[in-house]
Amino acid sequence: MMSLSTKIISKINGVYIKVKNNKFILAVSITWFLIFIIEFTANFKLHSDLILKSLAQNISILDDKNDRYTDFLDYASAYFNKSASSNLYKSLLANNFKYNRENNIYELVQDKSIDTGALTSIKKLNNTKDHNEILNALELTPLFIQAKKLFPKSPWIYYSSENFIYIYPYVNSKEFKFSEEILKTEFHQNNLPQNNPNKTVIWTNPYFDLAGQGMMITKSKPIYVDNQFHGTSKIFYFIERVVITI
Repeated sequence: MMSLSTKIISKINGVYIKVKNNKFILAVSITWFLIFIIEFTANFKLHSDLILKSLAQNISILDDKNDRYTDFLDYASAYFNKSASSNLYKSLLANNFKYNRENNIYELVQDKSIDTGALTSIKKLNNTKDHNEILNALELTPLFIQAKKLFPKSPWIYYSSENFIYIYPYVNSKEFKFSEEILKTEFHQNNLPQNNPNKTVIWTNPYFDLAGQGMMITKSKPIYVDNQFHGTSKIFYFIERVVITI
């Protein structure tokens, strides 16, 4: 029979072994945790450097394009104020502006023989003012085509008002159309007379494109006719994505 002293010694040894094992597990856990912290810190610094480099490159590109974007928007504003004179766009508007019941929108039905953008509106052409504004927007088409060639990485160039949007290149109204959401965007709100009384060219903050093209920023300028605000002309720029894998 095991004596009392032997039992006590055995229990003490068992506790010692358990404590020793727990200390070993704790030491291993701390070691792995420190290794993880070191690896994470190294990767974080590496990817932070990549992000900063990517941002610096985008800023450099934007600085290079900034003046040309401004020149384009200034020219678009001046061009919009010209009297519409093209029979091509007058005929196109007269014959192809129709109500799309499926998408619940008025739109300019695409004529594939003519290079135009997509025009969608929430209202019918009820008066001369509405008709002339849309016609003036269509007259910007040659300018939009040239701008797209000059700025191939800009996904969209367009004019928008309180009632319609004209976007180039063409996009089907099933994918994108005028809506009241556009009137709530920064690039529309910031160009309203009360928010931009000096009628300056402005950049937006980064945002996700309503047409599903990813994150971008927009440079825009308000359009005035006879000192009355009509809408805004805009050109978009992609923000390059940096994918981080740790």
